[in-house]
Amino acid sequence: MRSKELFRMEDIKNLLLPVIIGSALLALGQNFFSMPSGLIAGGFSGLALMAEYSLGIQAGLAYFVLNVPMVILALRRFNLKFTLYSFLSVIVFSIVQALTAPYIHVLAIDDLMLNTIFSGVVRGLGAGMIYRVGSSTLGTDVIGAITKQSFNMSVTTLNKIVDAFILSASAFIYGVEISLYTIVSQYILFSIADQIMLGIGERKNVMIVTRKHQEITEAIYQRLNRGVTLIHAEGAFSQEPIKMVFTVVTSRQIARIREIMAEIDQDAFLTITDSSEVKGNGFRDLG
Repeated sequence: MRSKELFRMEDIKNLLLPVIIGSALLALGQNFFSMPSGLIAGGFSGLALMAEYSLGIQAGLAYFVLNVPMVILALRRFNLKFTLYSFLSVIVFSIVQALTAPYIHVLAIDDLMLNTIFSGVVRGLGAGMIYRVGSSTLGTDVIGAITKQSFNMSVTTLNKIVDAFILSASAFIYGVEISLYTIVSQYILFSIADQIMLGIGERKNVMIVTRKHQEITEAIYQRLNRGVTLIHAEGAFSQEPIKMVFTVVTSRQIARIREIMAEIDQDAFLTITDSSEVKGNGFRDLG
């Protein structure tokens, strides 16, 4: 694959910058919040932290060395673009971690719970940015992909097994309290990362079952400037044909949807759900 295909201009904005910023946030979250309280982490980050705590090996260096074999495996299993951007994540993480290591106590936060929470939040933001653009941080992601192909074990299952092993070892070496707080931090990390990957529910799916679909459709189009799709349906008991009005609106427009319903058809059935991601005309670009 040619270099210009690996680093196209649109990739700088859509892939390169999120990977760099996300990896830096992972390192900063670890240095400024995890390490001051002696917290561990999951995956190779956890192994790297244990190497520093117990052996005095700088965590950024340990993380990089652990991932070198993963790069070789990834080159065999994945496409070159994915592997290079994932390895870039490892490089950025290791460099930022090493450069900021002397300043891990700069925030002077002695509260273990605060460090636990913000470690999860900052690292979760970083992980979410990386995974949202389809990249990875190598480590157990590569091992998980291989075990899935060889043993039909999902990546998630393998990550849980590895994390359980690391946390069990940390509980034995550093105490149960640190291990439990690490679990809290990891939970926050995954929750934040999931929200970023799926998209926060700023958009709402609106489904209206009504006999006055034409009037409601026109009101939504004229007042909210939103497109509407009519879905043909049938009542389960009455077996009468009916049309459902489907549209996607912003959270702020929900109140106006209710106003339209109250004015036109108070007997209509309304359901509103979060939309994880909306792309297309009137919202974000499809690219």
